Amino acid sequence: MPVQKVEHRLVEQPVAVTGNHVIGGIDLHDFGRGYAASEFLGAFLRHDAAQPADALPLYQQLVDDVVSRYRISRRILKNRRARLVEAELLHGVPREVEHVSYDPSALDTEIAAVVLDLLRPLSASSDADAVQVLFRKVAQALCDPVGLYEIASALVVGDSDTSVDRRMFDANAAYDYDEHETLLDACGAIFGSQLDEAGLNQCVGLLRAAIDVQETPRIAALRICLRRLFADGAGKVIVFAGTFGTAHGVTDALVTDFGKEAIASFRHDMGDDEKEMQVARFRHDAHCSVLICDESGGEGRNFQFADALVHFDLPWSVSAVEQRIGRLDRIGRDRPVRSLVICPKGGLEAEWLRCLDQGFGVFTRSISGLEFMLHATERQIVTAAVDGGPAAMTDMVPIIREASERERAADDAEALTDAASFRNTTRYLRA
Repeated sequence: MPVQKVEHRLVEQPVAVTGNHVIGGIDLHDFGRGYAASEFLGAFLRHDAAQPADALPLYQQLVDDVVSRYRISRRILKNRRARLVEAELLHGVPREVEHVSYDPSALDTEIAAVVLDLLRPLSASSDADAVQVLFRKVAQALCDPVGLYEIASALVVGDSDTSVDRRMFDANAAYDYDEHETLLDACGAIFGSQLDEAGLNQCVGLLRAAIDVQETPRIAALRICLRRLFADGAGKVIVFAGTFGTAHGVTDALVTDFGKEAIASFRHDMGDDEKEMQVARFRHDAHCSVLICDESGGEGRNFQFADALVHFDLPWSVSAVEQRIGRLDRIGRDRPVRSLVICPKGGLEAEWLRCLDQGFGVFTRSISGLEFMLHATERQIVTAAVDGGPAAMTDMVPIIREASERERAADDAEALTDAASFRNTTRYLRA
């Protein structure tokens, strides 16, 4: 008796196991010409056509093998969500971005220039992974003189005789709060003696002066941005400040202006109970309008009820930015996901924002499909920034955009034959 599919939800082609060895409209004899090495395919093709039910376990093994070989699991959620949107069973929402640009102070501009001059000689360093981590930490910390001062101080006191395990410098090390101090000590040990001493001392002096400034232009821009959002009707706004320790300073500044009852916090140094209490207050208390998060707030949380997302700084990781946006871009959201990015005019930060927005397109569309290109491309951007500064990054934007579009197109084409979409979407009954 034939085994028939009686439910059809997330796939366009019918799935049946028959004596003709056809699944989802694909003739497996033809498919097998490019897949001859699979023992599972051979077992499936040799099954007794008179006993089609016996083929179901073989079919599942075959699907598992295809998924493993062609790494198609990463597209499952994307494809399912897209199919549901197309079938009008799920409403997709657009993403929007606004650049909230401000004029940096002369002191901030000088600090950024001195920092870049200080790091440029490291482009020739043999410790390329460590350079990547140090640069990403420094570049993101340009938003906060306190955070940047901590990094500079670690470089000043670095001991080149200290033993360093270089395995710690992986792609995500720059965003690991638990290893922050260990990483700074390691960077100080590796690079302290390689950096220009006069330039490093100049940087520290400038940062001390910046710390004494009562209100930075960036905080002022954030305050104006929030007031405008509230005037436009926003009731709940999330502010991400991912630089180590910066969420504390942003919280203090906004409490002074908006009042303690209006501000909640979500940080890595809080206990789980405190985090839950803060999230509940933000969600349910009508007087609490702002939740300030470090990057730990970008992991697994559902904030789809929030009206807008403000980026006080930007991590030098496309995936980390996507994680932030993903807290609001959840299934069931019924309005656009609005991102507002606080950024000084000109310089490294402005060019990184251009790479993210005009290159990768992360603020207006999902990065699904770009996973395999992100690591290498981000490293190239950092290398270009260290070598040639903002101008070199400007030249990379069209290259990133073209590569991103090519990757998305390839991923969409592969998704059309994504066999993993069949898994767990079909129920079989004997006729």
